Amino acid sequence: KPHATFLEVYRPIVLLTSSDQQKTNQGDKKTKVPVSELVPDRFVVHPGKVELADGKTVIFGTIRGNFPEKNIVIQSITFQAPKNNVNVSNFVVNSNEVQVDTIALIPNEPWFTQNNLEVGKLHMKISHVKLPNQIFDSLLFQRKFYPATLDISNFDLFVTKDKRLPDPPEVEKPWSLSSMIQHPLPLPIQTIQIRDGDIRV
Repeated sequence: KPHATFLEVYRPIVLLTSSDQQKTNQGDKKTKVPVSELVPDRFVVHPGKVELADGKTVIFGTIRGNFPEKNIVIQSITFQAPKNNVNVSNFVVNSNEVQVDTIALIPNEPWFTQNNLEVGKLHMKISHVKLPNQIFDSLLFQRKFYPATLDISNFDLFVTKDKRLPDPPEVEKPWSLSSMIQHPLPLPIQTIQIRDGDIRV
């Protein structure tokens, strides 16, 4: 079988469609080649972006992968949630663990200026995150996470609110990190272990 040993991609733009569009475009069923057979041994993807089906954009830095050694490193990931900008640095997937150097949530100031409501501004920085007991191939090709303990070395949270502004409409508030930033992947986290933290309100 033909096999690529190295692939390099410059300034990619990836367009993701909805599941309904994918079904419409599939047409007749055809024999599919497993994705795992198409990937090269090593690859480098230079900074680019992913356009999601809902119109949102994810910007990523350089991605380097080495499949024989079961290692992928994403330099940075940036996307925008309704009230926050989310920045992730050094997202690493290896043979049995996922690691992240830093996850930072920064207030999306234009949203607060436009809405002008008494809403909490969330400043958060999570450092040295590890999710052990993962399987490289399952994670990459099936987006499957295994239940594990999320280990966080440092957690820093700072919340501010302008009491002079009018109250926002009453809504059900999210109480989990996944609800606040609306991440696209299900994370079956059993427990969270934080070694050092600072919360200021």
